[in-house]
Amino acid sequence: MSTLPSLSSDVANAFANAKAEGRPAFIPYITAGYPRASDTVPVLLTLQANGADIIEIGVPFSDPIADGNTIQAANQQALDNGVSLQDTIEYVVEARKQGLTVPIVLMGYYNPFLQFGEQKLVDTCADARIHGFIVVDLPPVEALQFRTICDSRDMCLVPLVSPTTTDERLAVMGACQLLVCLLVCVCSCQYCVLMSFVFFCVFLSRGVSSLLVFSCVVYSPQDKWPKDMCIV
Repeated sequence: MSTLPSLSSDVANAFANAKAEGRPAFIPYITAGYPRASDTVPVLLTLQANGADIIEIGVPFSDPIADGNTIQAANQQALDNGVSLQDTIEYVVEARKQGLTVPIVLMGYYNPFLQFGEQKLVDTCADARIHGFIVVDLPPVEALQFRTICDSRDMCLVPLVSPTTTDERLAVMGACQLLVCLLVCVCSCQYCVLMSFVFFCVFLSRGVSSLLVFSCVVYSPQDKWPKDMCIV
């Protein structure tokens, strides 16, 4: 009987493979259940077939206040389609049966996760080979219990940071495999490349050793991506 690799090693290997190939790791984002509930599994498989190293899946929520108009509209459409957190997990389970192998990270808001139950959520997701969570509205100081539960199943709880994140706040986050660094792209993705370099230098000077994943906007196929990895 074959033994599956650990969840954390899956994530590390995704970045290592991209680095070995001399390219940034590609992390596309989709909203589960958008535009139709039946689209999610085929989209996941198509993203993998077209080079996704890790896929971030947004869990539909009624009040995605940290997101822009496009993702807010996608969340509402998914909710109108009746898609829930449980459905989102089941999409991953089905996609795994059909050959999905890349790491998956769920991005969402704390209310549905809390309603589901932290321990139940982590156990269910780990069994589905979902690799971690980004919880947009869960402050680090209030995430300590959830992080401990995630650690117990070798899952990532990925914080959101910016260059203005204080050393004290970084210390509360603990030793994280990944940090998602938020970029505000007002011009083009070339601006993202410049800002990602500046952000990288800021965090390097502060002794941060985690992988930095830059969340940015790509306007056209000609735009250059940040050097190491990006979420689109």
